[in-house]
Amino acid sequence: MGKIKNKRKFIVKLIIIIILISIGIFIGNFAYGKYIRNKYKNILKDNDAVNYEMTQYSNGEETNIFVKDKILLSRNNNIETWVSEIESKRIIADTSSKIAIITENDNNLKVNTLNYTYINDYFENSRQKFKYLGKNDDYYFLEFKDKKTKIITTLYLNRKTNLVDKMIESSNGIEFEIKYKINLNSVSNEEVKCPDLTDYHFETSVSSNK
Repeated sequence: MGKIKNKRKFIVKLIIIIILISIGIFIGNFAYGKYIRNKYKNILKDNDAVNYEMTQYSNGEETNIFVKDKILLSRNNNIETWVSEIESKRIIADTSSKIAIITENDNNLKVNTLNYTYINDYFENSRQKFKYLGKNDDYYFLEFKDKKTKIITTLYLNRKTNLVDKMIESSNGIEFEIKYKINLNSVSNEEVKCPDLTDYHFETSVSSNK
């Protein structure tokens, strides 16, 4: 009888030890995952910029973006977009047809920092499940999976510049890739000045005050 009791005690102790080890592993993995997530979020925060030139390549198209002092100017083929957060104003101009659309007094217009989207929409978004995929000589690979849409986003963080060079979104076997070429603190006032709209036809003019 005593042997049976001792055996039961041993089994109970063994189960408790296994449970404690499992809990310890879970807590350790959770803490490590949180540490890694914060590590790369802080790298992007430390290398954020309010003055930058970016060339974006996606779907065979090239978009040139200039940002300085809360002003953004982008060019894609014949479409030029100018946004001033300070003036709450946006201009979308077709340089070929000389047609411009102007939006004024829109306080929702924002010109974000270089890494705002990565930090806000991925690292600080509880809906995004983070996974560190490792590194090679050139990149850290950071994966985010949207718990609702199941869309997987992989960031290629350059180990030398600490900037995102590429982003790949994957959903249902279909991949969408965006590549970036970035120059920091290189944009002048001239490069983000309001477009000259001489001879343009204003097809639509929108004001939030109307």
